This record gives sequence, structure tokens and C-alpha cells, in this order.
Amino acid sequence: MRTKANLGLMALIAIALTAAIAAAQSSAGASLSGTQWKGTYASGTTSNTPATLSIHSQNGSLTGTLTYDGYEETVAITTNGPLKLRIKGVSGRDTRGGRSFYLDNFSAQISADGRSMDATGGDTNSAVANEWLKLQRSDSTPATAQQPASQPASPSQARTPPAGNAQAPRPFDYFDAGQFMEFTNNINNLKNFSPDGIKAEFASGRQLFVNAGATAQVLASYDSIVKTDLALPLSRNYSSWTQAQQDAWNKSEVNSGALDQWLGTNLDTKACFFFWLGNKTALVGKTVASQFDWGNTLATAQGLAKPGLQKFTQLASSPTIFQTLQSPVQAAVKAIAGYNAKANNLSRPDITAIQQQASVILLHAANHTLNK
Repeated sequence: MRTKANLGLMALIAIALTAAIAAAQSSAGASLSGTQWKGTYASGTTSNTPATLSIHSQNGSLTGTLTYDGYEETVAITTNGPLKLRIKGVSGRDTRGGRSFYLDNFSAQISADGRSMDATGGDTNSAVANEWLKLQRSDSTPATAQQPASQPASPSQARTPPAGNAQAPRPFDYFDAGQFMEFTNNINNLKNFSPDGIKAEFASGRQLFVNAGATAQVLASYDSIVKTDLALPLSRNYSSWTQAQQDAWNKSEVNSGALDQWLGTNLDTKACFFFWLGNKTALVGKTVASQFDWGNTLATAQGLAKPGLQKFTQLASSPTIFQTLQSPVQAAVKAIAGYNAKANNLSRPDITAIQQQASVILLHAANHTLNK
């Protein structure tokens, strides 16, 4: 027979269990934030494709960037205890351009030592029913090690690593930040996101700038752009916007002075070289090539390509940093720079050839193999 005392005890036990589960999930989230994973993706039609997963915290929630086969996917991550995760795609893009794909949905298990992750699942439209990830921690601290819980940062605050734990930005960190800046400059890239998806994409992009060591001034400028862009009707055609909305979009860009103070202007330095390599690779390899998909003319594509090709000639002339690139990346940079001589007379086959060379650079960046 259940007495009131027994019921009261059971209620207390239930409350304690609920609190313990919540604490375990919070702890798991805190220990995963800031981790980097590297390994392979496979499916029923693809095997042993290099893959990376970068996990970070945004306003108390875990999000991540999953990359494989030239696709870049923003994922929401929820913990199911200290070692189980749900990884669900919320937005994605093809860094090579021209391909379509469905967002992924994985159930993941982390090993007891926190150094490996196995995930299985499929895409959200069931076009590919069997997919899996096999990843290893590529940073130094095991995922199960308890990390200090950080206070959720507002979108207007710069998020910097705790003192003593800062990691110097790597070439691909600068590359990714530069690439994302170009991605958000192309309004066509932002049209098909859901309201939650575009917020997650901007949050993921902000983390790329943080990973690259962007200054508070650059982050403040980025936050201002996000605030402006989220107030615009991004899902509608630009031609249907009011003049005030078009003016707001056209003036919304990262402060160039703040960028120069952060990166410097010497292309033979790591920060400046790789940021602009990422930015201009995205420009000539994706933005320019996409103009035809949106019904724009060859003249429009030529006009967009010209400053990018000029920058590639400068990057190829870097006496020191250029020599540190992997040979295929060096060859691709030189090949793209070679088109600067005919920048005013590019043909569509030229633009396709440039896109193919850019895809080599983008693939090496995604695999973190830009350098020797």
C-alpha cells in the first residue's frame, strides 16, 4: 500500500534524478564546447570521405559545423547523457557550388575516454538512409574532461577563450572567416534559410571570426551586420525590397578599417594572407560562378571576378607564406592568378575553369591541409 510518506519519498527521488540528469547533460555540453573532431564520413554510396566537426556553444546551446565532401553543414547538437548526442542539420551549403543535398540527422556515441565518436543516421528526406561518421578528437583535451562552464555570451559580446587556454589561430581559421564574409556578402546565399536556420548560420559564422582571433571592433561590426540583415526580407527577391531596405543591405559590410587593424595589410603575413585567400577563393569560385544560376550576365560575373583575380596575383607573389602552401594549392593559386591578364574578357569556360581551381583550394581548406 502506498502511503503519503512513500509518495513523498518517491517524489523527492524523482526530483533528484531529474536534477542529476540535467546536471549530467549540462556537464556534457560544457565539456564538448570548443572541441574539434576529424575523421571520415560514409554512406550507402560513399565511403571514407574526410570529415570534420567543430563544436561550440551559443547562448547556452551546442551548435557545430560539420564538413565532408565539400559540403558545410550547421548542426544543432543535443546531449542525451554524458556520452550520447543527437546531431541534426539546420542549414547547409555546397562549398564547391552547383550541388544540392539534404540535411543530416545523426545519433552519436562518444567513447568512454572521450577521444572518439561514432554516429549513425540518415538525411532528413530519407534520400540516403544509412550514413555514419567515425571521428577522433583532434584537439588536446579529452571530451569527458570537465571544463569550466562559461557564461552564455550575447550576440553583441566578443567571446574569447579563458585566459591561459587560448589557441593561436591556424591558417584554416583565417581562411574560414574570410570565406564566410564573402558567403554573407552574396544575398543569394541567404534566401533559402528558415528563420532559425539563418540565425544559426550567423552564429556559426561569428564563431569562425572568434576562432580566427578577430578583435572586439571586428566582432562588433559583424554583430551590427547581423542585426541589419535579420531585419531585412532575405527570403524575398532583392528587386521587391524598398529603397531603404536595399540601401541598408548595400551599406552592411564589415568595417574595413577594423579588418586592417586586425589582419594588417601585408599579404606576406599569416593572418592577412589566409583571410583574403579564403575570401577571394569564395568570390571567384562560388559567387562569380553562381551569377548565371541567378540569371545575371557575363558582364556582371566579369565585374565581380576582377578584384578577386587582382588579389590572387598578389597572393601568388607572396615571397614567404605562398611557399608554405601544399603544392596543389600553390598550383591552383597560380592558375587563378593567370586569368587576371584577361579579367575584362573572361568567357564562361574561363569562369568554369577558375571555379575548378578554386575547388582544389576549398577542399584543402576543409581538410585543414592548406600548408605543407
